[in-house]
Amino acid sequence: MAAAKSSLLRLAILLVAALASLRGMTFVGGRTGTSSASQVAMAAAKTAAAAKKAPAAKEADAGPKAMSKTARIEEVQAKLKAAGEEIEKRTIKTILDHYFESVVGEIKAKNVADLHGYISVKKVTKPATK
Repeated sequence: MAAAKSSLLRLAILLVAALASLRGMTFVGGRTGTSSASQVAMAAAKTAAAAKKAPAAKEADAGPKAMSKTARIEEVQAKLKAAGEEIEKRTIKTILDHYFESVVGEIKAKNVADLHGYISVKKVTKPATK
């Protein structure tokens, strides 16, 4: 009876050792080629490289661009000139700069600014994430 238990124990130990070695072989050299993690990393790198190569296509799809500061000042000057007012570009630039500095100060202080009934600008903050 003791001999049967001993041989059964030896068989169990031998089976565990064989399974462990097979598992190790499968992990180390069972698959040919690259692992799935490296395949995912390679695909991500290829996608990033393709995105870098074609920035012009993305810019074309971006839509219309915002008006530049100079163009906006010239537009205001043209509208004032049509209304009969002669104001220099430098004066218009100074007025707009001071106006938007006060708007930025109001947003920093109150988190909201009303641009005289045209638009209301509200500062939205997201909670920090880990």
